[in-house]
Amino acid sequence: MMTSYNIIPASLRPVAVLTRCSTD
Repeated sequence: MMTSYNIIPASLRPVAVLTRCSTD
C-alpha cells in the first residue's frame, strides 16, 4: 500500500487528501 502511494506524483498527493476531506 505504501508503495502504491509513493508511486503517486507529489502534485497529486494533496489532491487525494483534499478529495478525502471533501468526501468525508
